[in-house]
Amino acid sequence: MKCKFCGSNLGIEDEFCPHCGKPNDQFEGNRREMKEYKKELEDTKKEAKASSKKNSRLGRIIVIGVLASIIIAMLIGIHNYSDFDIRERNKNKRIDDYVSAHKDEIDATLTKLEDDRDYLAIDYLVLNYRLRSNSDYSEYNKVFTSSIMYRAVHDDILNIMDGFDGYDAKKDKDWCDNIAMYLLDYDVYVQPEYFDPNSSIHATGHAAYIKDCRMAIQDMVQVYFDLTNDQAHDMWLMNKEDLSEMLYSKCMDLYPEE
Repeated sequence: MKCKFCGSNLGIEDEFCPHCGKPNDQFEGNRREMKEYKKELEDTKKEAKASSKKNSRLGRIIVIGVLASIIIAMLIGIHNYSDFDIRERNKNKRIDDYVSAHKDEIDATLTKLEDDRDYLAIDYLVLNYRLRSNSDYSEYNKVFTSSIMYRAVHDDILNIMDGFDGYDAKKDKDWCDNIAMYLLDYDVYVQPEYFDPNSSIHATGHAAYIKDCRMAIQDMVQVYFDLTNDQAHDMWLMNKEDLSEMLYSKCMDLYPEE
């Protein structure tokens, strides 16, 4: 299963994409189907038990055979999921153990990258060590999310300029749609707490990084799409459709598709 926003692999139990942080819109459906499957099995067991008291030996054998088939199919499904879960748990444990053993080194690296405003490097560090799911780094949540947004916009601009293997079906308009979505999501998922003087984020010292990251994204989009200062400043206030159309009109002049 792939994330519809960034194309990363998703597990059946992933509520949010571990790569871009966007919600997995199939999560609720998958969880609901598993609950229904379990209920169906329980109902079948009850029906089989009731039928066994009324039907002949042959009827009981048929019911038991059907029930056994369902159980076997379910066990196969559980086995497949279990294999995936076991591999993921083992992989996560190895990463967690490494982070725990090298925490001082990772903390120092993270602090330096934040001070240097190296947005891409922070995102890669987060992905490599899965720091977003590590409770020891919960205070960095907004820092990590803002870095993900920066990397997403950066990569989509590169896709427009140079193309990207594996995304042949996507056109420049699709990348402009993505960029518009990430720009407007920044103020939804990251920025509001910066404007709240009572927010705990100011106590962490990360607010300046978040503000600078937003400005870096604005500068990057302004440069690569040749926007005026007013256009760059006002793009945060536009709706997604108008922003995407503005970027695409610029894109057609600067980076015409082959």
